[in-house]
Amino acid sequence: MAPILASSAHINGNPRIVKRLLNQIRMRLKTANRRGMQLDEKTITKLVIFERCMGTQATNKLYELIDKENGKPEIIAMLEDSESELSLDKLPEEWKEDLEFLDKWSKLHPPFSNLNLKPAAYLSRQSIPLGAINSVMSGAALKLLEGLSKQKNRLSEVNSKLLETTPQEEYLSVMDALIEQFKLVEDWKKMPVGFYGARLLSLKDEKCKSVFVTYTNTIPNKPWMVPVIKELKGEK
Repeated sequence: MAPILASSAHINGNPRIVKRLLNQIRMRLKTANRRGMQLDEKTITKLVIFERCMGTQATNKLYELIDKENGKPEIIAMLEDSESELSLDKLPEEWKEDLEFLDKWSKLHPPFSNLNLKPAAYLSRQSIPLGAINSVMSGAALKLLEGLSKQKNRLSEVNSKLLETTPQEEYLSVMDALIEQFKLVEDWKKMPVGFYGARLLSLKDEKCKSVFVTYTNTIPNKPWMVPVIKELKGEK
């Protein structure tokens, strides 16, 4: 686990983030023991690390696969099979932007390929608010989220400064929270407040950009959205 805690761009050895992760693990383990669930600390830890480093959208996809494939997603077995080369076509879109992490994560013990992950996924859902996998953020990240979610204009000097004072390993948590806010939008005829904030964060971090662009594929395609998405994709 230590190399991932040190090298992942979304942890980066940050002592406060590591402490929060360990607190989540302890909390879930206590809950599992109290409910008589047969879950060990290593299984819980491996899932918590996936949640933190891959983000809300990727984790929701993992839960979906766990539910659909009776607790044993085929893609997990393929990731853990060191003797075969994984085809990118078989990976969920939400997982394709961090292949280096997936490779390291798949080698963590215990192996998940023959393990029924339904109890672990259930515990995760019960332990944290739905859709808020990375909701535990630092004070700096919370300030950044507040600023970006209120951004109405394409540029914001204030938010640009907040980006500079927020550790990069917190960016994905902020993007996940912004997307959860967008999911409450019912009318997409005009740009919602905060969309330019998500754009600003996307331009600062490649993983956030990937997550945001993937999310925009799930919402109504409106004319006002076209120039923003083209800019993020590097199209003219």
